[in-house]
Amino acid sequence: MPRSFEGSPSAAGLRIAIIASRFNDEIVSGLVDGAVSCLTRHGADDDAIALFRVPGAFEIPTLAAKLADGKQYDAIITLGCLLRGDTPHFDFISAQVTNDLSRVASEARFPIAFGVITCNTYEQAVQRSSDGPGNKGWEAALAAIEMTQLLLSGVGSQLSGDTEHQLPALRSQLSGGTETGDSYRDLIVWQKAMSLVTEIYSMSKAFPKEELYGLTSQVRRAAVSIPSNIAEGKGRFGKRDYVQFLMQARGTLHEVETQMEIGRNLGYIDDDDLARLLVLTGEIGRLLNGLIRSIADKPPESREPRAES
Repeated sequence: MPRSFEGSPSAAGLRIAIIASRFNDEIVSGLVDGAVSCLTRHGADDDAIALFRVPGAFEIPTLAAKLADGKQYDAIITLGCLLRGDTPHFDFISAQVTNDLSRVASEARFPIAFGVITCNTYEQAVQRSSDGPGNKGWEAALAAIEMTQLLLSGVGSQLSGDTEHQLPALRSQLSGGTETGDSYRDLIVWQKAMSLVTEIYSMSKAFPKEELYGLTSQVRRAAVSIPSNIAEGKGRFGKRDYVQFLMQARGTLHEVETQMEIGRNLGYIDDDDLARLLVLTGEIGRLLNGLIRSIADKPPESREPRAES
């Protein structure tokens, strides 16, 4: 039998952006409802879903390219409705949107689900956007979940010789992990914490030079310590140590939030930057809380004592 690779249908811990056009809103709203219902039904948190509205389908690829480049989200779902009219306009727009979104997804190597429906009649559009089976918003959301999980699994290293695609598998091997989740790199909370570090370093570049050894240095050290503590806790022998390091990471997360709010109060970053950051830190906090509870609830493992080296 050939080896089979599939993405998990779980949206837990994923950050999903939905880009929806306002044109033909009575149809597109049904697609949005279907997509959100699918995401939440498969484990996504409401506050991990961001909805962006653009004027029409033609504007969707521009925003999709911007969001894919920003790396704030794990996947993008694009939703719109194009109805055939009496002129060739329908054909030009549908072809352009499809081609542009395909190009953005392939160039960014980023999961972008296509939920822009193209219909000959209004009745067809209603059928494809109504509740129940056949809702194209639901189908696009499910495709986004599965593709995101497939790419996060490191399957690219099995399919391509590209170095970037090999990185997930190589990282797992270097840390002694396996596909069963033995590596700290397999933890979604560690992955999100690493994204936080990148965000903090990027935002703190705007801090004034006099803060280089003050707030800039403090918040960067604190951010780095969050994934570091998660990784160190994962490598400890007993669950008590693991929980202790996770709680340390959780406390430091609050420290980062406080320091970045100070930066906002001093005018170093704006409200939008802080709000975007707090969405990510809130998600990390929930993941840490869930992981701490799951470890604390596990029965003690029977292990052989380690030999002294």
